[in-house]
Amino acid sequence: MLAQKFDCYLLADDVAQASNYHHLALQHNYLSYDKAIIVSVLSKSFGLAGIRVGWAISKNVQVIQKLLAIKCYDSICCSAIDLHLAEIALLHSDKIIKSNNQIIKDNINIFQIFLDTNSDLFSWHKPKAGMLVVVKCHFEQSIEKFAKELAQQKAILLLPTSLFGLNGQYFRLGLGQINLCQILKQLQSFTGQYDGFIKD
Repeated sequence: MLAQKFDCYLLADDVAQASNYHHLALQHNYLSYDKAIIVSVLSKSFGLAGIRVGWAISKNVQVIQKLLAIKCYDSICCSAIDLHLAEIALLHSDKIIKSNNQIIKDNINIFQIFLDTNSDLFSWHKPKAGMLVVVKCHFEQSIEKFAKELAQQKAILLLPTSLFGLNGQYFRLGLGQINLCQILKQLQSFTGQYDGFIKD
């Protein structure tokens, strides 16, 4: 392992690990390395963003102690209600994740239909796992301006990837929502009447 060779810490972001709707071989054995830290939350694969609970796992006792110290300094305790709801969610994790993965799979098909109709404007690499994707825009108008006008006119919040450090004509799309069809209808209506595609 490269991290072990250079005696580095390895941080594994596992927030989307359970969004494995095609049952790919995504399992890892990071915790066999003493300096590995795995973090996760209830807001991605579980779809429970309102429950502000996450966790970190490591075999390294010193790392855990430092994380606990930072946590205690930052906030004395978590919300008791959030902790109770998190416990319920984890006890029913299989059912929740199965339902959420079906939503993601359905939304992939729905968005592909939208792309087939609008291939001159948008494209993507269909995801094999996870619920967040990057969509490429094929128009000259800046994605930032397009997103701003879309928000103003249709109340749809579309996030350019420049907000996440990836420049270019891309936006981030979440596939976990149950109202994607309604959103895409609004987006289709907007693109049909949007004059920003017309060159001056």
